[in-house]
Amino acid sequence: MEVSLKIRSVLRSIWYILCFYLAASTHQERAVWLEGETLTLAVTLSEQVSVYSRRIQWEWLKDGVPLNISDNVMQRVENQDDAFVIELEMVGVVESDSGSYQCRIYSTLGEKTVTFEPIMIVGIDVSSIGHPTNSSALAIGMNLDLTCQVTFRSRRPLPPVSVWSTWTKEGFPLVSSQAHIAVSATERVNGSSLLSPTYHTTLSFAPLMQGDGGRYLCSASCSLADGTEVEVNHSRTLLVDSES
Repeated sequence: MEVSLKIRSVLRSIWYILCFYLAASTHQERAVWLEGETLTLAVTLSEQVSVYSRRIQWEWLKDGVPLNISDNVMQRVENQDDAFVIELEMVGVVESDSGSYQCRIYSTLGEKTVTFEPIMIVGIDVSSIGHPTNSSALAIGMNLDLTCQVTFRSRRPLPPVSVWSTWTKEGFPLVSSQAHIAVSATERVNGSSLLSPTYHTTLSFAPLMQGDGGRYLCSASCSLADGTEVEVNHSRTLLVDSES
């Protein structure tokens, strides 16, 4: 009888150890994030493991180096549906947060390191070019090209990107029947690098006419191959001299 109890105890210990090393699972919403977003990573252990080990410690690492916990880098533990969940939350991520993240777990059962899919943080800059700094230079009868430019920033080559843009004036779509106004298709700029691909679309006036002054908004919708989608906006106000 005593031998049987010892065997059961040994088998139970082996089962918990196997659970510790094999049952840990990770949760990662996606691999590509945009600057300013809140990134969350999680490791889930079975509740039986946490109870049996009685003492679990952990640390988060980026590229093998321990992370400093701060106001925007937080960790927490939760019990969810018979599971022990260790979470890392990073608020307002920036491009330099890109890298490989790990969670190293210590317990009486041993030590285990869980590795996540590499994280890429992408920055997006939107601007307009072609608008004279001196607004009084805009006069009826002159031609004007106003270009909306979208530039991506990352530390690794981006997955395929789709970008499409629309222009509005004072919140309303531009009237297609206005023959003197044309909008080009959104295209990638030749020569832009894989780390900083640039796309642009141009709003052309040929020429500027009475009533063209106002606030123009370029809205660029971007979709990355992994499913990440974002819309960025940029507005410029054209002050046209109506007396010219």
